[in-house]
Amino acid sequence: INPSDAAICAATISLAHDLGLEVVAEGVETERQYEYLRTLGCDKFQGYFFSKPLIAEEIEVFIEACHLKQFSSINSITSASILVIDDDDWTCEFLKHTLESLNHQPTTILDPLKALELLRKNPFSFNLIMLDMLMPKMSGMDTIKEIREINFDIPIIIVTSYKADAVKKTLRSLEKDCNLLFGINYFILEKPLTVDMINKSVGNALNISNQPINAEQNDYDFTH
Repeated sequence: INPSDAAICAATISLAHDLGLEVVAEGVETERQYEYLRTLGCDKFQGYFFSKPLIAEEIEVFIEACHLKQFSSINSITSASILVIDDDDWTCEFLKHTLESLNHQPTTILDPLKALELLRKNPFSFNLIMLDMLMPKMSGMDTIKEIREINFDIPIIIVTSYKADAVKKTLRSLEKDCNLLFGINYFILEKPLTVDMINKSVGNALNISNQPINAEQNDYDFTH
């Protein structure tokens, strides 16, 4: 997806919703396009990704087949290897506990330089990186640049106290050179964190089902 096209889509959907309008995306042809538009909050979709043009009789069969597929499909629980880079010990501990409770395997590192060293030794051993934007030894932006030198495609979740719009604006200058496409391979998780927010964010980043959360897990919500 072209970064300029992605920015136009995001702005158009946001403007339409501000005006109280629904957005219909036409010409959706790939799963990646669909997932990106869905992440942006697009309301309805049309295109060859779903089906070629059909006559009335074929539409009934198609809808019935979709319903059967929806109710018969069972999403397997997916476990991911996740690298957490954050200089705050409490946040690392919270993310570690939460990710483990969601069936993932987190590795938490306080020092971004040490995290990059580990990543250079094992560039493809992680499925996802969760990264703080404000760290004393290296900024989030500089860390992202280094990450992209090592692994150009790994998804990144920015964990931040800032509003998502402000972070997106800050990272706009890196979009082209660092292969950053919001909602595709980078995501923003605003503090204060909760188990549910982390679960959904990781699910979106890895395109996997959200893990079931019980009441005990929700007791660990991070409101500090």
